[in-house]
Amino acid sequence: MGGILGMEGYTGYLVVAWGVTALVVIGNVVAARRQFRRTQARLRQQLERWSSRRPAGARQVQGAAGD
Repeated sequence: MGGILGMEGYTGYLVVAWGVTALVVIGNVVAARRQFRRTQARLRQQLERWSSRRPAGARQVQGAAGD
């Protein structure tokens, strides 16, 4: 800690730079989590709409493995 405080006037700059960096990183994490949750909700709604339109006796599409 003494090394940081003995930077002859640069301490304020370093504290601000580290603070801004921390805010940007935290902001990116929060924004990514929000976007992920929105996308999850949108896909869940699309899946519900798709499954409600699908006839009850409809067969699933067979995969390339020839199930």
